[in-house]
Amino acid sequence: MTRVLALVLAALLVAGCDVVGSPKLTPQPKTLSYFQLVSAANRACARANRRAPELRKGLSYGTVKRKLGVLVRVQERLLFVLRGLSPPPANKVAFQRLLASFDRVDLSATQFIDAFDAGQIRQLRTLAKRIASRDRQLHLRALRLGLRSCARV
Repeated sequence: MTRVLALVLAALLVAGCDVVGSPKLTPQPKTLSYFQLVSAANRACARANRRAPELRKGLSYGTVKRKLGVLVRVQERLLFVLRGLSPPPANKVAFQRLLASFDRVDLSATQFIDAFDAGQIRQLRTLAKRIASRDRQLHLRALRLGLRSCARV
């Protein structure tokens, strides 16, 4: 009897998930104006810039590894915040390209940390060049959208 009751309860819960998770009941994010998008994105990027650690020559291995980890977490948090913004239709494609550039930089930075941990010097050089190239692309896309703080990330 308890198995039948458990199955009926499970069926009701699964059926209820379609109702609770339906897009009609979930409010869609409000589409922002261009000014609202720029100010919100610049504010998020400025916050990320303040939290990002400074990497300079002469730091120990442990310090560099720790700061790289913090830097990746700051960038991932920034990506999370930027993904929550809903750009106006005229800027939607450009904003999606900017997010894709952020994703590529984040992926390369994570690969850099993995290569750093493994002591792969040749791979580090390749990844550093890739990060610099992707960072330039990110910089240009941010400037085209008017996101000056994001261009400094």
